[in-house]
Amino acid sequence: MVVMCMKDEGVAILGSASAVFYCLITALARNDVMMYTAPIVGFGAILPFPMIRAIMSRMTSKHKQGSLFGGLSAVEILGNLAGNALFNTVYSHTVDLYKGAVYFVMFACALISLVMLSVTAFMSKRTTVSVYELEIKQDEKKNGIYTSSESGSTQSSYM
Repeated sequence: MVVMCMKDEGVAILGSASAVFYCLITALARNDVMMYTAPIVGFGAILPFPMIRAIMSRMTSKHKQGSLFGGLSAVEILGNLAGNALFNTVYSHTVDLYKGAVYFVMFACALISLVMLSVTAFMSKRTTVSVYELEIKQDEKKNGIYTSSESGSTQSSYM
């Protein structure tokens, strides 16, 4: 219910924070209760993926949506492959030292993601112009309709 009242950026940040705490609790788990609590805390770890897609879709013109989603899918697949290779290697090298070490690496990755999403959300609040607003302005220029910045009135070349 809370998610319905938030912007996409806020939901992505909430999901990323959920992933951060999931990895931290799992890394520090000492008993079964902590291990079973971690997935409850990490309930929203999947949320950033659809929210990033929604944000980027809003920023992209309707003619380039297919390219956007194809590129995003390729990046997600490459990220999953690289993550699996990295985390399996880290686990195999650190399992004798500390069983939760791989989760500290995952924690660091999730924390970097959280920081990047937060910075992006902060920066987007400062400069928010949607692609659709830009398309409307381009259509107005193409059709000979323009807005005078001094008077604030709309004029047309048809008059």
